Formats: sequence, C-alpha cells, structure tokens
Amino acid sequence: MPYGKLRKCLCLFCILVAILIAVYLVLTASLYDTQDIMHIYTQDMHEDIASNSLGPYQQPKVLLDTGACQIIDIPLTNNFSHHLPPAKCDDTILKFFTLKKGILTVHTKKIYNYGKLGKHVVCEVLKILRHDDFKFNLSTVYVFTLPNNGEDVKKRVEYEYLKIQCFSRYGFAAVDKRLATEKVVRHLHQIPQSKVDMFVEISQKRFEQHVKNEYKDKEKQNENHKIRPQDRLNILMIGFDSTSRMNGKRHLTSTFNYLREHMKVYEMFGYNKVGENTFPNLIPLLVGISRKELNKFWDWSKYADLVDFIWKEFHKAGYATFYGEDSDYMANFNMYSELGFKDPPARHYFRHNIRSIHHTYNVSRSQLCYGPEPMYTIVFDHLKDFALKYNAAGIPYFAHLMMTEVSHSSFNGLSRANPVLRSMLKELNEASALDNTLVMLLGDHGLRFGPYRRTWIYGRLEDCLPLMTLIFPKKFIKTYPIYANNMEDNQWRLTSNYDVYKLMCDLSFSKDCQKKQKGISLFNPIPRNRTCADANIPAGFCACGSIYLLDETSSHVGVAAQSFVNKINSFTEAHRAVCGQLSLKHILSVYIQSSDSANIKTFCDGQSPCSNKIWSQLKSSHIDIIIAVQVSPNDAMYQTLVRYHTSFETYEIMAEISKTNLHKKADCIDSQLVPYCDCQP
Repeated sequence: MPYGKLRKCLCLFCILVAILIAVYLVLTASLYDTQDIMHIYTQDMHEDIASNSLGPYQQPKVLLDTGACQIIDIPLTNNFSHHLPPAKCDDTILKFFTLKKGILTVHTKKIYNYGKLGKHVVCEVLKILRHDDFKFNLSTVYVFTLPNNGEDVKKRVEYEYLKIQCFSRYGFAAVDKRLATEKVVRHLHQIPQSKVDMFVEISQKRFEQHVKNEYKDKEKQNENHKIRPQDRLNILMIGFDSTSRMNGKRHLTSTFNYLREHMKVYEMFGYNKVGENTFPNLIPLLVGISRKELNKFWDWSKYADLVDFIWKEFHKAGYATFYGEDSDYMANFNMYSELGFKDPPARHYFRHNIRSIHHTYNVSRSQLCYGPEPMYTIVFDHLKDFALKYNAAGIPYFAHLMMTEVSHSSFNGLSRANPVLRSMLKELNEASALDNTLVMLLGDHGLRFGPYRRTWIYGRLEDCLPLMTLIFPKKFIKTYPIYANNMEDNQWRLTSNYDVYKLMCDLSFSKDCQKKQKGISLFNPIPRNRTCADANIPAGFCACGSIYLLDETSSHVGVAAQSFVNKINSFTEAHRAVCGQLSLKHILSVYIQSSDSANIKTFCDGQSPCSNKIWSQLKSSHIDIIIAVQVSPNDAMYQTLVRYHTSFETYEIMAEISKTNLHKKADCIDSQLVPYCDCQP
C-alpha cells in the first residue's frame, strides 16, 4: 500500500478510536449517576480495588466521644464527590398551562407559536382519581377547541390532580388518541381552597377536644406536657433515600447555609440507623417500634392502614396531613405488596398522581425528567402549595415527603435537588410559613452500594450514620430554653430513630405514643453513657468504636470469611436447584471496631495491621470484626459483623449481611433472597 494511503488509513483509524473513547466516557459518566434502582456498577475487580484507596490508612480523628461511644470523623471531601448540574428538561410546555386559585389557563398563542400542533388544536382536561394504591382513573372534565384568534382559554377546576393534553384536531379525532402525530401533555396539581376551608372548623374542634382528652386539667397538663397548646408546631419532614449526614453536608450546602441564617439548626452527629435498608428505619421513625415488633401484627399480606403512624396522632389533634413518595416502583409500602393502603393514609396523598405521571412520560433516567420537569421539582412544588395554603388558613399541618429517585443510587444525585429545595424553603420562610414549623431534613441510611460504599471503613460508617437535621423556629427556641439546651447537648449524643419518634410524640400532644418503650425524646437529656444496646441499635449497625485493621492473611480471618460465606449459602440452601453455591474469592477488608481501646491498643498501637497475637492473648470473651468478602462465580460483595468467641474458638454472624454491589437481578427467587442468589441458567 502506498505510504500516503497508509498514513490516511492510520489517521482515520485514530479518529475512530478517539470517537469511540469519547462515546464510552459519556455513556459511563451517565451510567454512574443514573437514578434507576437497577443501576449496575460495572467496574471490574481491579478498578474497584483501586477506587477504594483513600490513601495510606491512618487512625482517624474522633468526631464524637461520650465515653461509652466514640464515632470517628469522616472526611467531607473525597475523590467520589462532585456536584451535578441541574436536570436538563425540555420545559417548553411549562408556559402553555397555568393553574392558579382554581383557574386553569391555557395560553393559546404560546401553543400556536410552538408550531408542532398546527392551527387546529383540541385540548382535553382530565381529573386523576385514586382507585387504590395501584390503580387510578382518568375522567374527562372538559374538551374544547382552542380559538383561532389566539385568546386564552380559562376553566375553573376544583380537583387536586389534573392531566391536560392538547392534540392536533386530526389526531384527537382519531379513534385512538395515541395515533396523534403530535401532542403536548402536562400534569398539574393544586391544594383546592375549598378543601382547606372546610377543614378550618374541624381542625379547631379536634385540637380543643384532643387537648381536653389528653390532659384533663391544667395541673396535669403542666405535669405531662410543657409545650403550651398555642405554641404547637407544624412538622415538615423531608426524607432522602440513601443519604448520610456527610453526604447531606456535601450536597445540601446552600440549603443548610440559608436555614442557619434564619432558623436554629441542630445537626445530630451521633444519629445511627437501626436497620439495613429504608423500611426497617422508617418504621421506628414513624411508628416507634422495630420491624420485628411490627411483624407481630402486620405483614405484606395486609393493608398498611393497620399501622399506627405518627401522623395519625397529629390527625387526632386537628392537623392537616400530607404523605407521599416521589417513586412509583420503590414506594415503601408498595414495593413488596399488591395492597399498600386501602384508604388514603393522609388528607393529601398523591401516589395516584405519581402513578399517572410515570405512565405518561418516557422518562430519561439519567436526567430524572418527567416531561418538562424533574420529579423533585413536581413534588417540592406540591409540598410548598400544601404548606402555604394551610398555614395561611391557620391550620396546623404534618407533612412527610420521602424522596428516593434523586439519591437512591447516586452518590452525587442529591446535588441536583439542592437549588430547588433551597428555593422552596426560602419561599416558605419569606411567607412566614416557617415561623411555627419544625423542618426535618433526614436520611434513612447512607448509600449502600457502589464504589464509595466499598471503601469499607468510611463507606460502612456513612451507611450507618444517616442525615438527621432538626430546624426549629428561633421563637420556639427562645420560649423553651430548657429544650433548646437539651437539644444542643443531644447533638453530641448517640441517638436513633426511636428518639426522633418520641420528639414528635411530644409535639403531637399525645399520651398514647408516649407509652411505647423505646427511645428518649430529644427534648430530654440523652445520657452520656448510652451505648448502642441502650439506644436499640443492633450491633451490626453500631458506628461506635475506634478502627483497628487486622491481617487479612491470618488463619483466623480466613476461617471467619469462610463462615461468612457459609452463612450466605445457608439462605439459599433450600433453593439450590435455582441458586448456585457461592465460594470465597477474595477477602476485601477486615478490621476491629471497638470502644475497648485500652485493651486493644496493646496489640494494635503503632502498627497496622494489628499483631496476630490479638487472637490468642486479648483479654476478652470475644472479638468483633467487620469483614468484607467477594464471592464467585457472580463477584457479589458482602460485609457483616462476625464475632469470634475466644474461649470456644467459634465464629458467629452477629448482624444482617450488607450486599455492597449490584449484579444482574436474581429473578429466579423470592425478593427477600435476591441479594444472596446466583441464578442458575
């Protein structure tokens, strides 16, 4: 081949390779931050191990030390964290429709200028009605043709959830509207003023009767409840799935800065999760009991209406209630059940609207766009409307919003929602709607999957230490200085979901929920000598203790790792026909996390890893080790707490097993066993 042609071919080849590399980088960057629950981290083993290196190990500084509990300080910055840009949605059609004070306005000229529907446009307004948690109905309210003169069309609507769609007249006339070549669709929501007005008198009567029933006389009221009825607080609780305290600090920075300027912020540094995933952490927070206690009277075969959620206590006290989750397929009471709630659990419950939105749009998972806007914008706007309307009417409210899609599978996804969250809270504050409101920004746990979780030490600690930030009006803090002082101290105590539940009990003016045994209200002093056992935090999730690395080549570690894998296999033993046997491939990490520093330092001080003499010479009945392994053939990674009984030389799995990476879905087995099953072909 002539030299000129050869050089030309090589240049073309290099250009092609460069293009392929660029495409690969774009796709992998998009995958890394996708919010889909089925997101898969595709790094191979060598990349994964390399990504886990945060530099040479040094004994970290201590953040919190009560004597009974030491929690190490987690670095705020790392190689995994960065801010993502706002979701880029095609927001053109946002200008086509407005809904204000019960009047829907269709901006005819803007639709005509859009150009894609022509000059003969028919619009249909539908109300979205709840049938149950899984079915919704669409019922036509109006059908009208847009006027040729470009005049806006106004229609009165009193429904909370609406869907409006405009077609080319020829598409609308088709037997099947899906045959229309072009259409625009928008979901709209409002808090109907009529629904607020009808609740004013009901709310006042309920509150007066509730206080009268709970506290028969003034003396008993002062004895049992020191918050005066006129100082009652609204509750605005926003939860973010898979969000640790540190990741909240990383990605909600401007929101927290704004709140600190205008309110009193309490950051719970020792707030520790009590369950593996979302559900077993929400139940203690919202019901005041453990998942195990809940199972005594409720399971997935029953309607969730049977559960005594904390908002029911506020409902008794005349509060308007709001509950919802942004996700259709990951909603906590619908993910494993075909029942969910029989009746709406709150006065305002928007699951049927979420279902309709999910069924309407071709969702871009990497951008979270549902048509013209991301889901977090939709639900924050609805929550804001709820708070403004009821606050203006002088009606107290309890609102709980659980956000999943923006943060569940992305270490950095929360940064997308930060500007919208700050804007919402700023608007509420400027409307004086936060003057008598407790704002709670919280996580259920930290990120449980992915490269950062597989840093093993910091990753596990962040998983165990979710975000819990309580933001009070300054007026309330000045009125109740004893509570304020206790809250100040309790920031630096070991706390859990049960304590926050008891705090909400205090604010609900209810004695019934105070009867539950677990937890201490954060208005009361939390003992310095509190341990994880005292706080009802299982040992496997306890974040207390200093970290001491162990020798991964030790025979004791090898036996512990094999015991760990044997335990995983035992879960699927009865299903061996569909779930393959797993075998130990790598020991990824092993360390002691213990508050008994004086005893352990003899073997670990000044050296890393600790001397192997610790196994035979440590003066203790047992050694608790945190161990992470990788198994074959599916390369799944797991971490748990293994207890070595020194007298008997036996190993015992002491905690739930955390799976820290996602591989192909195990669709051959019951959902509870999915993390442990390698489906056979």
